[in-house]
Amino acid sequence: LPIFNLDITDGAKHGYYLVYLLSADLKRLVLLIGFGVYQFEDHFGASKKMYQALETAAKNMRVNTEHLTVEALRVTKSRTNSTPVHLDDGNYRLLRGYEKCAVYSLTYEVDNLPDEKSLIADYLEYLHLYDLMSESLLLADVDAYVYESVGRRDDAPTQHQDKIGRAHV
Repeated sequence: LPIFNLDITDGAKHGYYLVYLLSADLKRLVLLIGFGVYQFEDHFGASKKMYQALETAAKNMRVNTEHLTVEALRVTKSRTNSTPVHLDDGNYRLLRGYEKCAVYSLTYEVDNLPDEKSLIADYLEYLHLYDLMSESLLLADVDAYVYESVGRRDDAPTQHQDKIGRAHV
């Protein structure tokens, strides 16, 4: 179940967004803010380099947004994971990508979910963080995270683009 801020993305293939994901074994529910995997796959192919780029981009975005978590994550901050999440023990390409692309995440055990009120409160905090990220003038456009994740900007687009990569003249 993805949530898209149209200033950042209009789909799951690019940008970054808020989403609930289930692990492959259906034992964990994960609320995360993460990058669209396909934008990295388009650039690097489905390769080890793509997974490295995803992980690096997520780390870089965490560095650029840590100050926003102080305001947004008042209840969930201590439970927030800022490392790759665990969704699959196998080799399912897309789930491996989602594991690496997570900027911030909360993991729940399906057999031990909190009550509805707590789930809603957690969701609203993450939604607030996502909104703050979308409004931040300090964040680079998404393409910058794709290219900078491997230390390359020489082949990055040169025209001005908004946060979801639409060209502006």
